[in-house]
Amino acid sequence: VFLQQQVENSENDKHLTKTVADSLILWSLNDTDPDKEIFKTKSEINSFIINNIPWAKNIVGGMLTSRLNELVDKGGVGGKKINKHNKNSKNKEDKYCLPFATRDIIALEKAEDESIKIDVLNEICALEMLKDIEIEKRLEIAEITIRVSQMFFEREGLICSSFLNGCDEGKDKNTFIENTVYDRVKDALNEVNYSNDKRQDYESYICDIVRKMFYQSTVSQRLLLNKFSRTYILLFTLQAEPRVVEYFQKATANFRLLVGTDLIIRAVSERFLTKENQMTRNLFNMAGDAGISMILTELALDGLIKHIIVADNEYRNHIQKREAYLTNEIIRESDQILIRTYFHAKKEGYTKSWRLFISEFVSYEQLHNTLGTEELKTYISHEFRMEYCSTDDLSEGVSKINIDQLSDSILEIKKGNQQLADAVSLTINSVYSQRLKNKEFSTFPEFGYQTWWLTQESRVQRHTLDLVKKHGAKFIMRPEFLLNFFSLSPSVKNIRDSYKAIFPSVMGIQMGNRLPDKVFHKVLKQVDDWRDSDDGRIAAKTRTLCDKLKSEHSDDNVNYNAIDRIFTESNSI
Repeated sequence: VFLQQQVENSENDKHLTKTVADSLILWSLNDTDPDKEIFKTKSEINSFIINNIPWAKNIVGGMLTSRLNELVDKGGVGGKKINKHNKNSKNKEDKYCLPFATRDIIALEKAEDESIKIDVLNEICALEMLKDIEIEKRLEIAEITIRVSQMFFEREGLICSSFLNGCDEGKDKNTFIENTVYDRVKDALNEVNYSNDKRQDYESYICDIVRKMFYQSTVSQRLLLNKFSRTYILLFTLQAEPRVVEYFQKATANFRLLVGTDLIIRAVSERFLTKENQMTRNLFNMAGDAGISMILTELALDGLIKHIIVADNEYRNHIQKREAYLTNEIIRESDQILIRTYFHAKKEGYTKSWRLFISEFVSYEQLHNTLGTEELKTYISHEFRMEYCSTDDLSEGVSKINIDQLSDSILEIKKGNQQLADAVSLTINSVYSQRLKNKEFSTFPEFGYQTWWLTQESRVQRHTLDLVKKHGAKFIMRPEFLLNFFSLSPSVKNIRDSYKAIFPSVMGIQMGNRLPDKVFHKVLKQVDDWRDSDDGRIAAKTRTLCDKLKSEHSDDNVNYNAIDRIFTESNSI
């Protein structure tokens, strides 16, 4: 369901992402009140969301400004508005708040949410089976019972939400609660410091009450359970589901990525940026920590060397004599990212000359010979934990005819550079050859292919439609995939800890109130669509969706402004 949601979201202008982002922004402004001079700035909105849901940066991230503008100007997705108070001499930032009508609705919702929970507690305390138990113990049983119901959503949220909303008409309808109720009760009792005798006394009562809450709910109980359900679905759309995180961890565990020259050049250019802005380097480091195999091919290394030589020629022939007279505006117009990097490093005091700058990566005097190539190979392999693969190794099992055919097709977009066209063709054909050699189709059925070309290259795809159709899958993995679904995803422990803080609180219930009905019911509909499929069919569909996510652009969901700079700063190499 999560993969299907992400793919459809990517294909439909990120409507779901925008909707969830809007919901989180509105939730962050719940307590604003212009009459009491209570506002939030953009940075405060962002901090509130991230502090409560750290992994929400995957959703909000770089789109906070655009969503605020949309909510102010047009009402945003779903037609809900916020008010903006422009900055002035006293205020350095614009301030935002909810309009009176929305605040009035939220105040009523909050009172209703608190009242519903109190009603459920009172109903449980008044049960006939508890009439001989003192009131304090009845209240304890009632509180733990509600906690048990929350745990069903923490552990089996999609099934539970589907069950509650009448979507579960299959074989599991009468066994869903029964099969897990004792486990959830034990989990809840483990959270409180009761004696063993007290735990045993409470256990049977709580099990019986929980069953009735799900199978024979009162109006208040059903309302409360549905609010938990909506909160879970909102968290689910934020990738805050342990099974989703575990899936992506397993999917990435055996990746074998042929790293594109473009990304290596960008990693080199980040040498003098602050750690938090070294986005490509950080991505490589996180991938290395996770055990992902990143391959430095001889072709990519050759492309890197040529790029440095071109930059060197540009500097010596056109810049060196005029360096003292160049303004920042002129420097920014340079097509060479390393020249722009050099001037930044020099301005910040990291280097004094072009020669010293280049020598950070390879001895300047060795740049044009074999020793320089070996130096650069060692530097890249060690710095970014990449394995080296020679052209001979890359060519193993690849048809020369296939290389020549594709090379001829893409020669035009490589500006008639036959050597470059051949290199790109070999890289692409090698991806398919290695998939076949390693039997990736059957080795990891639900995780998709493991061998990819990691690059931002895009133009070549227009010339490889027949090749992709022949092999049934694309060959390029986008760095955004690793960023969105691997390197920035929360850990299972973080999710569990967040669930424990969110679900028991009124704030957690209020989060669910911000989830649009359309999104809520769409997710439940998808659960129902998948329910009765055979395991083999599910594995096949899951594989297709995962491979599609790896290869599709996700430009609207880029997480940080710095990533946009890294991945779009220069022309494709």
